[in-house]
Amino acid sequence: MFQKTMLAASVLLLSACATNQEPTPTVSPDLLSSELAKTQQVMVEQCTQLNSTLSAELAHLREQQAIQLQDIKQTFIATSKKKTVVVAPAPVPTPKCEEVLLPTKAAVVDGTHAGKIIVGEEEWVRISPPKVNLLARIDTGAAVSSIHAVNVVEFERDGEKWVKFDIGHEEGQPDMTIERRVERYSNIRQSTSEETVKRPVIKLNIRLGTIKDSAEFTLADRGQMSYPVLLGREFLKDITLVDPGKQQIHPEFKPQ
Repeated sequence: MFQKTMLAASVLLLSACATNQEPTPTVSPDLLSSELAKTQQVMVEQCTQLNSTLSAELAHLREQQAIQLQDIKQTFIATSKKKTVVVAPAPVPTPKCEEVLLPTKAAVVDGTHAGKIIVGEEEWVRISPPKVNLLARIDTGAAVSSIHAVNVVEFERDGEKWVKFDIGHEEGQPDMTIERRVERYSNIRQSTSEETVKRPVIKLNIRLGTIKDSAEFTLADRGQMSYPVLLGREFLKDITLVDPGKQQIHPEFKPQ
């Protein structure tokens, strides 16, 4: 393509010369071709030299770039090693033995220990209503407490189940009639058989020593038993410690 360009330029040059009125020396075709060939050779050599120079410069730049990347990589690795922090494991806590409090003589006499009151195998309790003192047996083998009740009659009041019963409190004194709402029913297994009896459960206020609380009681005829009241685990748990070797640690309540 380069040769064609040079030939076209030469033709134009000759044409221009031909149109000029002044006579010009004539150039032979062989001489013109020779000059064009020389010019082409010079340009090819210059382009080749320029390509070689550019290739060498590019190779040098790539080599410098590789060296710089290697230096950056080594610097990063060295910096990372310097900044590495080794965290020591947390110390294992030394187990602490919990202090076991033993009741003192004063605590036993006072009837309290570690926030709980100490009760014997039998204690006086005050039941309200009907505000009477009754002797209760402490029985950790029973879940629900029980109270002596006779003439039990269930009825309905305002859409709720209620129960009416008589409770004896002192010998020679007439029974007292009480009406309470039925909280639920409990299946009680008889001690003389495997059969269970469904009994109503009510709530009554109770006072034992310094304890003032409400407790659930099942209604049962305890006329043939030694104690009109039985206190079970649901009332005793979390607030009492039982000492079966003692009786009536807390005196009978006397209203002021």
